[in-house]
Amino acid sequence: METSEEALLLNTCHVQKSLVIMNRSHMFLHSIALGFLFYYRVCFLLQYSETNKGSHLLPWLLVFVSEIILSFIWILDQAYRWNPVTRSFFPERLPHDDKLPHVDVFICTADPIKEPTLDVMNTLLSAMALDYPAQKLHVYISDDCGSPLTLHGVREAWKFASWWLPFCTRYRIKNRCPKAYFSALENHDVHSDFARSSVYVADKQKTKEMYETFKENIRTFRKDRVLYGDNPVGDHYSIIEVIQENINDDEVDNAKMPLLVYVSREKKPSQPHHFKAGALNVLLRVSAVMSNSPYILVLDCDMFCNDPSSARYAMCFHLDPKISSSLAFVQFPQKFHNISKNDIYDSQHRSLFTLQWPGLDGLKGPVMSGIDMQKLKEYFGSSNDFIKSLAQNYTSYLASDRNALQDESHLLASCEYEIGTKWGQEVGFLYDSVVEDYLTGFILHCNGWTSVFCDPTRPQFLEPMLCMAHIFPSSLLASLVSCYHPSALSTEWNTLVPKVYEMWDSMIEKVKATIYRHEGKEASEVSNFFEVVHKILNLRWSKSCTPLHCLAHSLNPRYYSAAWLSEAPNRLPPHQDEEVCRERNKCLKRYFPTAEERRKIFLEFSKFSSCAGDFASFDSIEDRWNLPPKEWWVMHGSHTPLLQKLALKLLIQPCSSSCCERNWSTYSFIHSLKRNKMDPKRAEDLVYVHSNLRLLSRKDDTYAKGETKLWDISGDMHAPLDDGAGFLELAEMSLDEPELEAMLFLDDGNGGDETETVNFLLAVFIITVNYPITEGLIIRKDKGRISLLPQPLKRCRRRETQFVRFCCFSMEEDANSEGKPIRCKAAVARRAGEALVIEEVIVAPPMSREVRIRVICTSLCHSDLTFWNLQHPPGIFPRILGHEAIGVVESVGKDITEVTKGDVVIPVFLPDCGECVDCKSTKSNQCTNIPFKVSPCMPRDGTTRFTDQNGEIIYHFLCISSFSEYTVIDIANLVKIDPEIPPNRACLLSCGVSTGVGAAWRTAGVESGSTVAIFGLGSIGLAVAEGARLCGATRIIGVDVNPEKFKIGKKFGVTDFVHAGECENKPVSQVIIEMTGGGADYCFECVGKTSLVQEAFASCRKGWGKTIVLGVDQPGAMLSLSSYDVLHQGKTLMGSLFGGLKPKCHVPILLKRYMDKELQLDEFVTHEVEFKDINKAFDLLSNGQCLRCVIWMDK
Repeated sequence: METSEEALLLNTCHVQKSLVIMNRSHMFLHSIALGFLFYYRVCFLLQYSETNKGSHLLPWLLVFVSEIILSFIWILDQAYRWNPVTRSFFPERLPHDDKLPHVDVFICTADPIKEPTLDVMNTLLSAMALDYPAQKLHVYISDDCGSPLTLHGVREAWKFASWWLPFCTRYRIKNRCPKAYFSALENHDVHSDFARSSVYVADKQKTKEMYETFKENIRTFRKDRVLYGDNPVGDHYSIIEVIQENINDDEVDNAKMPLLVYVSREKKPSQPHHFKAGALNVLLRVSAVMSNSPYILVLDCDMFCNDPSSARYAMCFHLDPKISSSLAFVQFPQKFHNISKNDIYDSQHRSLFTLQWPGLDGLKGPVMSGIDMQKLKEYFGSSNDFIKSLAQNYTSYLASDRNALQDESHLLASCEYEIGTKWGQEVGFLYDSVVEDYLTGFILHCNGWTSVFCDPTRPQFLEPMLCMAHIFPSSLLASLVSCYHPSALSTEWNTLVPKVYEMWDSMIEKVKATIYRHEGKEASEVSNFFEVVHKILNLRWSKSCTPLHCLAHSLNPRYYSAAWLSEAPNRLPPHQDEEVCRERNKCLKRYFPTAEERRKIFLEFSKFSSCAGDFASFDSIEDRWNLPPKEWWVMHGSHTPLLQKLALKLLIQPCSSSCCERNWSTYSFIHSLKRNKMDPKRAEDLVYVHSNLRLLSRKDDTYAKGETKLWDISGDMHAPLDDGAGFLELAEMSLDEPELEAMLFLDDGNGGDETETVNFLLAVFIITVNYPITEGLIIRKDKGRISLLPQPLKRCRRRETQFVRFCCFSMEEDANSEGKPIRCKAAVARRAGEALVIEEVIVAPPMSREVRIRVICTSLCHSDLTFWNLQHPPGIFPRILGHEAIGVVESVGKDITEVTKGDVVIPVFLPDCGECVDCKSTKSNQCTNIPFKVSPCMPRDGTTRFTDQNGEIIYHFLCISSFSEYTVIDIANLVKIDPEIPPNRACLLSCGVSTGVGAAWRTAGVESGSTVAIFGLGSIGLAVAEGARLCGATRIIGVDVNPEKFKIGKKFGVTDFVHAGECENKPVSQVIIEMTGGGADYCFECVGKTSLVQEAFASCRKGWGKTIVLGVDQPGAMLSLSSYDVLHQGKTLMGSLFGGLKPKCHVPILLKRYMDKELQLDEFVTHEVEFKDINKAFDLLSNGQCLRCVIWMDK
C-alpha cells in the first residue's frame, strides 16, 4: 500500500537488488579467475624466458595479448550490470493541463524520393495528435530539400488533421498514426467503450474516406509536378510557412489544433549544410522566436508516435523536483514494427533494452542526445530576438507582427547566420558527424548531466527496421572517425585522436626517419633504399593527386587575367599549358564518364578559357583578377552550370589528398579534426599549398624540367620564401604563411605511435559498447540550465546560465568603472515618431576592438529624424539614436592601441579600419573588413551593448548611439582629435558637415571657376556650399522652397537662389540651364527625394556634368532615369557616403582648417539645449527652425 508521500510522486526508481547481487557476485568470481589466469601467464613467460631461448615465445605472447584485450572488453561491459534499475511513472498525477509546460516537436526530412511524403505526413499527423493540450503543442517540420511536394503534403496534412485529431480524441484512439490505424494489422486501438458503437463505425468509415482523399491528393500532386528533375535540392532560399488553412466546417474546432510550421532552411553550394544537425539547429532558432517551448520532442520522419501519452510520460520525470535540476533528457527505447516473428538475429536489440540501458539508467542514464542553449555574442549570432528568447518565460513580440516574424525567421534559417558563431561547435547539435544525437548527449554526460530510461509496456515510437539496419553500421563508422569520439571528449581520455588520415609530407618524413634510423645514417647522407621507397610513394601520389590539382588550377579565373600573366615571366594561361591540360583531362574523364557529358563540359571550358560568349563581358574579364575565384564563379558562371558546380567544389575549399577517388566531404572531415596540433589554417596546407606551389613555380629556373621533378611535391628543394614566382600566389589562394617544414607539421617528436595504436583500439571498444541509437525522445531545453557548450575539459563544470551578457558584472557604479557596466541616462526612442524617453540604461563594458566613451555633447541630424519616424525595418525599437558627437575615452577593450583613457575622440558612422585594401586605397572610403550597414547592433559581433532596467535589449544606431551619457563604439568608427578644439563645433564633423564639404572636395572634385547647383539648403546643402567655396567655385546656385534659406546661404558662399515653388511653370532644371548657359558643372541633391535626383541630373551640363546624391530617401525608394539620356549626354551620377572622406585621415584636416579660420563651423550651430530638452531639438529640426542643434550632456 502506497504511503501518502509516495502517492504524490510522479515517478519511482527501484534498484533490482537480486540482479545486482547476482551480477556483482559474478564479477567478483570472474575477476578472481582472471587474476589466476594472468598470474599463470606471467609466471610461465618468466620461467620460459629463463629456461629457453624464446624461439616459441611469440604464440604465447599473442595468446596473452588476446586474453588481455578480451578481459578489457569484459571490464567495460560490467558497467551495465553494476546497478540496474527499473522506473515507474504516474501520468495521472501530473498537474492540470493549464499548468503543463509547452512542447515543440521537431520532424526532419531531406528527400521526398528516399523518404516518401505520405509516410512523413503520417509521422506528422501522429505527432499532432499527441495526448497533450493543443495550445501547448507546436509541431515544426524541416524540409532540407525545399520540395513543393513536401510543402503541399504539410498543407494537406493540416486539412486532414482537422478531422483526424477530433476523431482520435473523441474515441480515445491509442495508435494515432493514420497509416497504422487503418491497416489490417491494427484492430485494437480504440477504447473498449466505443469498439462496437455504430456511431464509431460510421465515423471511422468517414475518416478513412477522408484519409484516402488525403493520400490521393498527395499522389496526384506528385504526378502533376516534375518534381524529381527540377527540385532545388542543392540551392534554395529559406521557406518558412505557418500552416493556417481556413476550415469552413462547424464540426472542426480550429482552436484545438496545434501550431504547425513548415521550415525549409536556406541552402547554398558555397555553405555547408551539416545534414540533420544543421536542420535541427535551424528548428531550435526558429521555434525560439515563435513558440519558445521549454521542451522539445525530436522525431525522425519515419518514426511515428505509437502511443499518444509519450509526452506525459516524459513530464513525469521533467516535472519531478528531485531530479529535474540535473535531468537532461528522457530516452525511450528503439522499437520496430516489421520484425520477423522468429527474429533469430535479435533485430529488436533485446539485450540492449533489457540489460544495458537499465544498467546505464542506474548510473547517469543512457547515452543519447539533449539540447539547450547558453552564452551570448559569438555563440548565438546576430538575432537579438532569438537571444532574448533564451530567457525563461520570454514571449516574443514577433508573434503579433507577422512581417517581423517572417523576417526574423528567415534570418535564423539563412546560411550566413551561423558564420562567425559557435553553432554546431559549442552550441546546439554538434556537426562533423551524422550521429549528432550521440555527440550532443555525450557532451551533456561529460558535463555532469543525467538522463533517464523510460520503457512503458506499449512501444512509444515505431519505425521500419530496414532503415536502422543501414544507419547502424554507417553511424558507428562516423563516430569512430569523428573528432568527438570518447577518447577525445571525456575528461579521462583526452589524450590523442586516432590519425585517420596522415598528412603526406609528415608521412614522408616519418618514413625517411625510420629508414635512416634503421640504417644508422645521418640526415645529410644519401640512402638508396629511401630513394626507391620515395620514388614509389611519389608515383602513387602523382597518379592520384596531380589531375585534380591541375583541374583546380585550370578553373581558377585569375590565371587567365592579364595582371597575373604579366606578374612574372614565362607564365602561360592554363589552357595553353600542355602538361596541365593533359592532367586536367584525366580528371574530367573520371568525373564525366559518358561522351555526351564530356562534350558539354569541354564546350563550357572552351568558353571559359577563351573568354567567349557570356564570359566576354567587360565585368567578367576584369573581375577575374579583382574577385576571389569562388565569388567570380558565383557571379559569372551561372550560364555554364556543369563547370560552375565543379569549380565551386574545387575552389571554395581545398581538396583532400586522395582526390578523385574520395568523396568531396573528406575535406571537411579532415579539417574538422584537431589532429597533429593543426589549426584549420594549417590544415589547408594539407595538400593544396604544396601542389599549387609546385604547379605555379615549375617554370622557374629553381625547378628542373621534366615530369619527375614537375610533380615532386614532397621533395626537399623549397625555393626561398622571398623568391620564386609561385610564392606570389599564396595570398590569392587564401593559403597564408607557407612555412613548409618548420611550422606546417607540428609533430610532438615523441614517437607516440604505440600510444596512438592503443588509444585507437580503446576508442573502438568504447564506441562499440556505448554506441547510441537514434530514437524519438523528449529533450529538455528550458531554463537554460543544460550546457551544450563543451567547456575545455580542464575547466570546472558550470551549471548556471547567463541569459544576459551583463549579468556577470556588478551593476553598481564604481569610482573605477573600467571593465564594468555603467548605469547612465539615455534618450530612448521606444516607438516610431514618439517623444524620446530619458531613462536609466546599462552600458556594457567594451569588447575586443571596442571603446566606451563619455559623451560631452551631441548634435541632431536629419538621419536621426528619418529613422526615428520609420515604422518598419530598418526602423527598429527601442533604440538610442544620435551619431554626431564628441566624447572622452572612459575605457578600452582588448587589442586597442590607437587610443587610451582620457583621449578626446569623434565617432563617425563610416568605419575606417586602416588595414583592408579599400581603406588603404585613395579611391574608396568604404571599408571591406567592416562594411557600412544601417545595423541596430555592433559591427563585429552583431549584438548590443545597451539594456534597460528590465534587461530588455536596446538597439544601436549607426554603431554610435550618442544620445546617451556613455556609449560603446568600435575603434574603426573613432577619430582621435586635438582636445583644444571646441566640442560644440568638433561634433559637427561626425556626419553632416563632413559629408557636405567632402562631397564638394573629394567626391565631385569641384574646380576653381566652376558652377555648382545645390538642391536643398539644409545643413548638408550649406556644407556643400562651404566646400565648393573653399574649392574656388565662382557660382553657387541654391535651390529650395524656403526663400529664407538664401539669406543663410549667403554666409556660406551661395551666390544665386532658385525658388523651387515659383519657376513660372518651368522645371527647375530648365531654369538652371538658362541661368548657366547649358547647365551646372556640379549638381548636389541634399534633400533625399528621388524626384530631386532626377531634376539635379537634368540640371547638370552635358559632356562633363556630375550629379552627386547626398540625401537619404526612404528605404526602397526607386530612381527612374532615361537610358537614352544616360547614354548620349555623357553625364555622371554618383552617390557620396560621408563625402568620400576617409574619417581618420580627412577629419583632422577639416578640423585644422577650422582652427585656421578657413572652414566655417560656427554658423551651422543655431541652437544649443540641455540633454533633458532633447525633444525640443527634435521639434526645432522637424519644423525647419534650426540647422544644427547641439545637445550638451551635462551642461
